[in-house]
Amino acid sequence: LVKYFDSEHSDNKAYVEDLPIGEKFIYQTDIYQIEEKKKKRYLCKNLSTGRMYLFKSCARVERTK
Repeated sequence: LVKYFDSEHSDNKAYVEDLPIGEKFIYQTDIYQIEEKKKKRYLCKNLSTGRMYLFKSCARVERTK
């Protein structure tokens, strides 16, 4: 539903649910890596600090190159 109303179309942006496990992405200037899916959310590791964070599947992130 969020995708339907999202008017911002960019090739470099994606939703967390569209990225495969192990993929790296940028969220608010920090780089994260998807570790695993936990029911509705994704467990991701901040690569600069090593801390783990949960992201909702509809979180809009930027793909790394």
